[in-house]
Amino acid sequence: ATDELGVFVSTVERELKKKEKIEATQLKNFKKLKVEINSLKSDQQQEQRINKVKKALDSLRKDYQNAVSVVNPLKDHISKLEESKSRLEKLLQKCERACKEFEIRAREAEYVKGTLEAKVESNDEVQDTLKKKLDAQEKHNIKLQSEKLSRENKIRRLEEECTTLKRRLKKSKSQLDSATGGKGIMGNDVELKLETMENALRCPIYRHLWKDTILTRCNHMHSRKAIMDNYNKRNRKCPTCKLAYTRDEIKSVFLYQANEPE
Repeated sequence: ATDELGVFVSTVERELKKKEKIEATQLKNFKKLKVEINSLKSDQQQEQRINKVKKALDSLRKDYQNAVSVVNPLKDHISKLEESKSRLEKLLQKCERACKEFEIRAREAEYVKGTLEAKVESNDEVQDTLKKKLDAQEKHNIKLQSEKLSRENKIRRLEEECTTLKRRLKKSKSQLDSATGGKGIMGNDVELKLETMENALRCPIYRHLWKDTILTRCNHMHSRKAIMDNYNKRNRKCPTCKLAYTRDEIKSVFLYQANEPE
């Protein structure tokens, strides 16, 4: 658009220069005609020539006026074109600034894209490591559950044996009482064995509670109250072997006889 305006302005300036030359030549001819009029006043021929010259001058004046009437709107049009040219130059400057800002933003977007891709890759690696850890933890939990079930089965067997022994003890005690008149020697041994077995099933800290909680790290059993008291006091060590433990390593064991309410 600016190139077309420049071409149009140059053509208009050329036409103006041509018309100025024409006006200069007309002025020269006008001066020559004046000289001829002064020399030809005496003769009729000179008068005729003067009339012709006057007519020529009139026509020249009309042509000059017409040229002026044509040149003035051309000047106005040129001024308008110059104003539009200045506006277009300002718009071009704005477009160049906008292009530069767009390039800067595009570079920033590429940088952000690269950082995000790097973060996504790092997140994928973290997710893979977390999945591996979760798989390992699930396998460990399965092992713990199997161990827990085996231990629960052992404890139930012991409880059943204790109950059967107690029943046999009662029967033997009743037989001894009936045979010896209430003074039996074998009954005392059985009672001692039962006391030792009961002591093994009692919590070493709270003797009135049964062992219903196991620490998977050291495999020592206590009552849940003893373990949770240590955990809440931040003394997170086994009461028996003083080995540290976490919340995940506290597992419940369901005995035949439940604990009394705490």
